[in-house]
Amino acid sequence: MKIIKLRLIIILFLTASFAYLSARDSEKMLVSHYMIGMSIYGNSVADLKKDIIDAHNQGVEAFQLNMNSWNVDIFKQITANMYQAASECNFPFYLFPSAGFGFNNNEPVVEWSYDDIYNYLKLYGNHPNQLHVEGRPLFTSWLGEKKKVEFWKSVKVRLMNDHGINLFYVPWHATFMSYGSFKPLTPELIEKYLAEWNGIIDGFFWWGASRSPFPAGTTYDITLSKSIPTTSEYLSNALKKHNLPFMTPVVPSFWATCKEPCKYTEHYGAKGLESQWISIINNQTVRWVNLVTWNDLGEDSHWSPNSNPSSAPRRSVYSHVGYAELNKYYIQWWKTGKQPIIENDKIFYFYRTQFHDAVPLKENCEFNCTDTLPDKIYVTTMLTSQATINIYSGLKITTHIAPAGIYNWEADMGEGSQHFTVVRNGKVIIDAIGEKLVDKRPKYKSRSLFSGFSESNSKNLD
Repeated sequence: MKIIKLRLIIILFLTASFAYLSARDSEKMLVSHYMIGMSIYGNSVADLKKDIIDAHNQGVEAFQLNMNSWNVDIFKQITANMYQAASECNFPFYLFPSAGFGFNNNEPVVEWSYDDIYNYLKLYGNHPNQLHVEGRPLFTSWLGEKKKVEFWKSVKVRLMNDHGINLFYVPWHATFMSYGSFKPLTPELIEKYLAEWNGIIDGFFWWGASRSPFPAGTTYDITLSKSIPTTSEYLSNALKKHNLPFMTPVVPSFWATCKEPCKYTEHYGAKGLESQWISIINNQTVRWVNLVTWNDLGEDSHWSPNSNPSSAPRRSVYSHVGYAELNKYYIQWWKTGKQPIIENDKIFYFYRTQFHDAVPLKENCEFNCTDTLPDKIYVTTMLTSQATINIYSGLKITTHIAPAGIYNWEADMGEGSQHFTVVRNGKVIIDAIGEKLVDKRPKYKSRSLFSGFSESNSKNLD
């Protein structure tokens, strides 16, 4: 009996160890960029653990921790708290750094040095919650090309020779994206870049951010070959050819608050999300999908379902729960390689809370966005069978006959409450009211999107 128990313990240990290793070295992993210092709930271990649990519930397996410097005490403390929070979760969750070499509020920062990189890895390189690739600690950078090829070559050589650390370096190099110019990215420019950085980089990630979510040449594309799907496909093909892993982005929406010039990208509700995922599923070979970002409140590109208004002093932070919930479908599709069966009726709704030409009661900041935005309400239906969707936007009523499957709809936006019903065979199976009103005279000018979600109470209703 003791032998059987011992064997069972060994089997359980090996199973757990295999799950741990396979998660760390997964060929398909969902990660999310995390802005240190912009935490949704707060910076304590308990607060960060809430963020991790929210992300885990959406399918996220790791946070990419963005820090402009390792010489800021608060960054070090939050990072320590984040690793502690991850270690206290009852599920595996991983972390890896994104060393920033850019600017913070237009002020130069103290960029990461070799000593900073080593000191970080000395603390966390072997931590159980540090993400490894092929047994090597994953280290990413933002604008790392500013330090040139020789710097990164020296970093990797010194880490290995002096400390036995075999760094797995996956950068985002902005210069490469236009290769020193503002020309659209081409496969030829990618090859030129890869030749220059050959032997230094072990993969590549990119940001996506303000670029169009629609492929070149499609109805909604406005940036030609600079779009997220088109650029991602170029990168995926080139990196696959060189046997290098790729981290591709998925961006829910984008508005760089209070920044000049105007930085806004229209995603038309969930159409942009669908466009990016279809490209990933059908046309890209990627090791990581990066949700950009979990908590970038300043660029309205976050995925957190939390709508805590105290998180951003300049404006309210709206919930992105509609994006997050719809995202689960595409995550499962990408992970399994099979399109999921729709087992329950759901709707997802997306809208700005003011008209494009709204005059605010007061200005929280100056921004000059002169482009005209569509004053629309966007709804995505995920249905088991045909039904009627009614969109009550203020006093305006729009009705669509929605087939089974996933479809995107829109309606003219009206002032006041936003109400959505789904009716099948004369029975209301979904009845949802958006948490936010559309305000004709808002307190502050904003282009932030609110997204919500509702589903029927039972499966396969007839």
